[in-house]
Amino acid sequence: MAPTRKKHKNQSSRASSTHDNPTNNQTDEGNPSQASTKDDNTDARASTQPPSGASHIITDEEELRQAKKIALNSISSSYGQYEMPELSNQLDKHGRRMIAYPCKLCGTKINRPTSDSSCSNLIKHASICLRKHQEIKSTHSLAGLGIKGTGEIIPKEVPQLCTIWCAEAARPFSALVDASHKAILHPTVIKHLPRPHDVSGDIHLIYSAIQQNYRNSLNAHKGALYLGVDAWQSPNGFDILGTVIYRLVEGSSGDMKLEAMPLDFLWLSCSHTGEYLAKTVASVVEKFGIKDKICGLVSENAKNNKVMVRELKKLQWPRFRGEADWIRCFAHILNLIVQAILWPFGNKKQKNTGSIDADVDSNGSQSGQDDAADQIQILSQGKKDDSTLIRDEDTEAEEESLCASDDDDSLSEGNIKRASEEDNGDNYTTDSCKITLAKFRAIAKKLRFSPNSKAKFVEICEDKECETPHSVESDVRTRWNSTFSQLQSILWCEPAILEWQSLKQHGVERKYYLDRADLDLARDVSLYVTNRV
Repeated sequence: MAPTRKKHKNQSSRASSTHDNPTNNQTDEGNPSQASTKDDNTDARASTQPPSGASHIITDEEELRQAKKIALNSISSSYGQYEMPELSNQLDKHGRRMIAYPCKLCGTKINRPTSDSSCSNLIKHASICLRKHQEIKSTHSLAGLGIKGTGEIIPKEVPQLCTIWCAEAARPFSALVDASHKAILHPTVIKHLPRPHDVSGDIHLIYSAIQQNYRNSLNAHKGALYLGVDAWQSPNGFDILGTVIYRLVEGSSGDMKLEAMPLDFLWLSCSHTGEYLAKTVASVVEKFGIKDKICGLVSENAKNNKVMVRELKKLQWPRFRGEADWIRCFAHILNLIVQAILWPFGNKKQKNTGSIDADVDSNGSQSGQDDAADQIQILSQGKKDDSTLIRDEDTEAEEESLCASDDDDSLSEGNIKRASEEDNGDNYTTDSCKITLAKFRAIAKKLRFSPNSKAKFVEICEDKECETPHSVESDVRTRWNSTFSQLQSILWCEPAILEWQSLKQHGVERKYYLDRADLDLARDVSLYVTNRV
């Protein structure tokens, strides 16, 4: 193994080099000005450095001045997005106050320790803030433009506001999801827009939630209450009874004003007899506990309403005296008067008592009704009104709501010239087609204006597994294809119609029963129209 040798440093190397090169010493000694400058720099360094054994601590104000100087003189663009730095109230890990850089766009203060000179956090925040500002600028909101009152949209409140919007103005629930309506809504509202079916349930929830407050308000009322009652049929065929309370309340200015508040809306599932209406109205009054305050009842002048008032009198409400407190609706009476006056000036159709068309005309309504003049009984002064000739409100509602087709079933001269001659052997004639179509209209009318019959018909359709919809379309004059739609619905529900029409309680009269010839006509006409189209 080779021996290890230690190399000793030549201590005389530095001294020898100095000794061998005396030029440096000669230069210093030969130039007194350079020597004096060197001494001054040495004294300056000595004056700025702390003495040995003591350290000088830089204050927060000095750090702030240094940060401002850097921000002003720096060529980096990172400081250009911020205001002049300031001292922050937050402390770093050493307990020193940090330097805060306020953002010019959002005002957020970015804190940075004095020991950190990195600009990464400043650059990161500036890029994020600039991107957000550009997005907001591209989609201005009304609040961002200075228009107040818009506020922020809370998603949880969207279904409630939509429900109130539909209920207060009686708007259709389907209007919420209409494309033209959604085009003017905020994206947040569209995202949380309720379904039309949910709006109906929400209205019931809101009504149930305020019922107790409503009841307390009516019980605390000191004056008289008047009950308004009206029945009508909804577009989907349900009979509804609405009850409204009228009362005088004191306004904000101290004057009295008439207030009308709806109490309840009930579905009438039975025939609209006076006894049934009285029982329904009494249940609403008992529900709100206001029978001691009812002083009068407002309704239309119909026969069943008179029976209803007589039945309510039997309940012996303290302040209700029966027919003496029954107030007839003036608008309804005026409408009947106008009809009676204008009746002689209208077109009158001949009545043929031996034909189906006399009972169900082309409009689908009964033509054997009393004249409008018979609906108004002229009373002498002081004579009590004992008339029962006022037509039932249900009949009037049917006449107003029935779908219309051609008013004149007769053929013009041009039709006769262009028509082919009918032989005795023809399967279908003009008269037979009229009778068949009249039967179809009678069935459609029965299903449209009788909810109980419609419910039974739907039940039979489900048992027979008929095609949907389980209904018979109405023949409407303003819809050019309504007759074809009616024929198709007859064929879809053929098995159910044959069973339903013979039901004594829910079916139609025997003269409107469909036979095989009627169904063959519907099938042939439907097939002919389909092939021609």
